[in-house]
Amino acid sequence: MKCNVGAAWSQGAWNSGAAWILRDHRGRTSHHSRRAFSGCLSSCESELQALLWSLQALKDLRDWSLEHVVTERNRVAMLIAKSVINGNRFQSYVATGGPLWLNPAIREEASNVDA
Repeated sequence: MKCNVGAAWSQGAWNSGAAWILRDHRGRTSHHSRRAFSGCLSSCESELQALLWSLQALKDLRDWSLEHVVTERNRVAMLIAKSVINGNRFQSYVATGGPLWLNPAIREEASNVDA
């Protein structure tokens, strides 16, 4: 299992959004989650909060990895995180599969798993 983590930060409001998406070796989505953080003073702090939160959320799962990838290969996690600050979606959740509104992007990323 591979976990992608995304973070988005709003300087004016000091809000940030975080997301993770967990996929198997074929790119199929197992779970995803979204969360809002308030009081983040920088994008770096936002990214660190997202990473810590995702590690805490996934600690009980086995056989998963977290790796640094270029932004282009992390599009889905970034879009979920951006939805927190751009869409005022402050409700946190964990869900199976991926969000329906991102199905085309999820399929595209899944097709590039080995790329």
